[in-house]
Amino acid sequence: MNYISGKDLDFKYFFREVAMDGEFGTGSKAFKGIKNVPMKCTLAGYDSGWGKRIALYLTDYMKAECGKRYKKDMFPELRRHEKVGDTTIKKLINITSSENGLKDILERGRLDFDVRNFKDIAAYFMRESVEDFLYRFGASVDEPVTADIKRLIRVPGSLHGGSGMLVKKLALSELEKFDPLNDAVVFDERSVKITVSKPFSVQMKGKDFKIEEGIQEVPEYAAVYLICRGVAEYGHRRNQPNPV
Repeated sequence: MNYISGKDLDFKYFFREVAMDGEFGTGSKAFKGIKNVPMKCTLAGYDSGWGKRIALYLTDYMKAECGKRYKKDMFPELRRHEKVGDTTIKKLINITSSENGLKDILERGRLDFDVRNFKDIAAYFMRESVEDFLYRFGASVDEPVTADIKRLIRVPGSLHGGSGMLVKKLALSELEKFDPLNDAVVFDERSVKITVSKPFSVQMKGKDFKIEEGIQEVPEYAAVYLICRGVAEYGHRRNQPNPV
């Protein structure tokens, strides 16, 4: 549930420093003899899930701020950070206006720009903007339903586990005329025997059913409904009363 809604996201997890490799990093000739491993800042999971959403949010924010007319009005949220000054703002503008700056964030998770403490600044911005971020990308979750493993996900076209009726997708204009006890019934009129554990009444497909305890014969759709409601079992047992 927390993953779906974004609750308790730890942004520090996504902004990481990793050892460089390749031509100038670990394993390269340039790295030979260097005691301190070269590091670079990167956005974890930039290509999917919450990492991708963070990349989109950051780049959209940078584009929006750089679209303002006056430089003094750009990045007001970041200016509140103690390590952000005019030099940092200028570099952020250069990243945004460069040919591949925002593309590298989105497609490579790149954050190793020539901006001191960029990782900390980005994490700070996300924490300060978390409410707006989750409003845009988070999902409202019905926690009791989502957490209950006994409840089915209500996928259109599936059967409701508590009634045996069809889960249907409706337009708002169809809602007023929709009768679930008729329109959502999918089983037929074939007569089947069930063993009823306690009396039960229900109206389905325009018929009133008053079911007494014992062995009964009812249409298949009514049998499925009663079984799902937990008041009947399919078939019949010996030493039970005959159908009424």
